[in-house]
Amino acid sequence: MRVSIAFGVGVVVTAIIVVAGSWGYAAAAGWDAAAAVFLALTWWRVGPMDGRTTRAHATREDATQRTTDIILGAASVASLASVVVLLVRASTEGGVARIATIALGLATIVLSWFVVHTVFALRYARQYYAPPVGGIDFENSADDPREDPAYSDFAYVSFVLGMTYQVSDTNISSHAIRMSVLRQSMLSYLFGTFVLAAAVNLFVTLGT
Repeated sequence: MRVSIAFGVGVVVTAIIVVAGSWGYAAAAGWDAAAAVFLALTWWRVGPMDGRTTRAHATREDATQRTTDIILGAASVASLASVVVLLVRASTEGGVARIATIALGLATIVLSWFVVHTVFALRYARQYYAPPVGGIDFENSADDPREDPAYSDFAYVSFVLGMTYQVSDTNISSHAIRMSVLRQSMLSYLFGTFVLAAAVNLFVTLGT
């Protein structure tokens, strides 16, 4: 449902910008709107969940969720192409128009990064609670060593991996989860490389 709502918002925003005659901004702005809505709806729903609620929610996720994850991940990576278009456009603009174009490009990078790692956080929860339960060894508190991990714990794993390209204080003991970690590490490296290239281009653009 949240993906459908986000998609609808993105389509509406894209259409409005196209009608307004700003074709060069339509794809990035539409994606940004869809990504922002997806992130807001997702974390508003799963962020407050404790371990028990997370287990129940993760095990009843829609069977088509894997396809949805692939689409979201592909869209996030593809959205980087629109950033290239925006940076090229910014180099030919000046004043407020240049600043607005650069800001839109930066927003696209940030939102795409958050979408990718949110998708993997949700995926880790589903993989962890799929039979046989486990695959990520969390350091639970001494007060309750059997405490089920919540979505916030899986977010910790995913976003730390996204920022450092490695797991932190959690051990991975599941082959399926290791494969997800590998894919996420590769995407994280791609984003890191792109962000560095975009930053260099940004400084060059602002200096001209």
